[in-house]
Amino acid sequence: MVVSLLEQAFHESFSNDWCIDTLKAVGKAFQKSREHCVPPLFGPDEARDLKSHYCRGIFETEWRKLSNQYPGIKAESRRNKARNYSHTYVKAGKIFLTASAVTSPENKPRQADFRNVYSMNGQLGIFEQGNLTDEENIYAILLYGPPQSVAPGFVTIAFPSNHWHSYVERINLLALHPGIISTVVPKAEPIEVEEPIIQLIGVSPEEKIQEPQQPQIRRFDKQVGEEGR
Repeated sequence: MVVSLLEQAFHESFSNDWCIDTLKAVGKAFQKSREHCVPPLFGPDEARDLKSHYCRGIFETEWRKLSNQYPGIKAESRRNKARNYSHTYVKAGKIFLTASAVTSPENKPRQADFRNVYSMNGQLGIFEQGNLTDEENIYAILLYGPPQSVAPGFVTIAFPSNHWHSYVERINLLALHPGIISTVVPKAEPIEVEEPIIQLIGVSPEEKIQEPQQPQIRRFDKQVGEEGR
């Protein structure tokens, strides 16, 4: 099996058990939002509008709780500069994460100052060098969605380039740990949902990230029997 330096760094920081617990938390959030955001408590339109926010709240609360149970992992809620919105910050080793729901793993989340700051830490230069030092922190984002679906269709760790021009690499957690979501979300017929296009003043919609044009990270063969720590 061939792994990249980024994937190796990720698995050295976040164990397989943590990845599985994270997948379960995402699945539970989808299931709970599907159960609770329904009439007659909410009208159909209000239920739809609320669902993604409700799902995010359940997931990120559980994500912080489970992450802080693992030695070496720190998770906390952080406010933005205006102190009117928060996000979850999870750090282990040299990797730190935030999470966002998007319609596709190729898409960039809506514009947010904190994500721009996190991605502008020079990591494009780090990636081009083809090596990672102990002093360098690397930002990645856990992407999940689609927001209005019955169950998550993807859960991906994506590493944005400097200034977020592209995703340098993605780690597909569903492919690495197949069958985990089905243990949480009961089987159901897929529901075709037409995502609304909402343009808020001063807020950019999701942008599709183009494939990176930068040189690729050097890869090496993973030793037989080696497990991600």
